[in-house]
Amino acid sequence: MAGEDRLREYLKKATRDLTEARGRLAAAAEPIAVVGMACRFPGAGSVEDYWNLLAQGRSGVRDEVPGGRFDLAPMVEERGVYTTRGAFLDEVAGWDAPFFGSSPREALRMDPQQRLLMELVWEAMEDAGTPPPSLAGSAPVCSSGSPTSCSTAR
Repeated sequence: MAGEDRLREYLKKATRDLTEARGRLAAAAEPIAVVGMACRFPGAGSVEDYWNLLAQGRSGVRDEVPGGRFDLAPMVEERGVYTTRGAFLDEVAGWDAPFFGSSPREALRMDPQQRLLMELVWEAMEDAGTPPPSLAGSAPVCSSGSPTSCSTAR
């Protein structure tokens, strides 16, 4: 019984602490501040390019798969793919591994999305007027968003 009583008291304390934390968060009611931004979209390599793309009503969709990406011919033959159009990012292979302190071997094994995220975080920090090296020794927080990609083999 003593173990159950200790557990019950612990859960009551955790519930009180959670209620207090929620109250403090609700009382703070601070707005979210976007301090720095960076992005990559098909047809737009920066935030400014993206806004221009939207303002002009243009699309980032291309008529052909960029060279060096993948060979679409087998997909056309085997699966009946009927389009070569798509939305592709520019310069996906142009990552500067030494700049980020990565060895060539590590860079080859790194997920391209991770490399892209590292570039974007650096650019967002610069956009915010905070050079990343100035944060050495601190514990900064970076929040990012990324769409998920869902595809199913049929």
